[in-house]
Amino acid sequence: MQAYANSKTKGEKAAWDFQANQPENERFEIATINPCFIMGPSICSGDGTSEGWMTAMVNGTHEKIPRAYIGFCDVRDVALAHLKAIQVAEAANKRFIICTGDIHFRDVANALAPVFNPKGFKVPTVEADGEDPTGGRDADNSRSREVLGLEYTPYEQTMTDMVNSLIDSGKLKPSA
Repeated sequence: MQAYANSKTKGEKAAWDFQANQPENERFEIATINPCFIMGPSICSGDGTSEGWMTAMVNGTHEKIPRAYIGFCDVRDVALAHLKAIQVAEAANKRFIICTGDIHFRDVANALAPVFNPKGFKVPTVEADGEDPTGGRDADNSRSREVLGLEYTPYEQTMTDMVNSLIDSGKLKPSA
């Protein structure tokens, strides 16, 4: 993941540098959208990082709830952020962090287990041994809220809608 993150950082820097090096009378506006881990309804092959993460959370791969946090955002919020960055004049020449927030795996499991375990899935309900890491690293999404007017999708809806999309597409099946 380091190479992936590095490529995103360098790509964004290249865009800002390119804009800055244009003659004043030819300079155009840009806005950058920087989403954290994207979750939500999937139309992909089911082999992506997000789909793999969710599949492992629901199919019994994790016998216990991992003691970890994940920063995520809903794919629909990311799409809306792109649209608003074009439509909202104040978005010009700004970068936006798109992140619903950091959530503990236990909260994801607690949202999914009551819905999907009765249907034959295996969302863990017991936490792994050990201590939680010291807090999440909530990204500052205030600019996306204030300038773009984003109202983030609640994590319960994001996660539930994602599992349902994987079930509906046949990419995720009950194991029981």
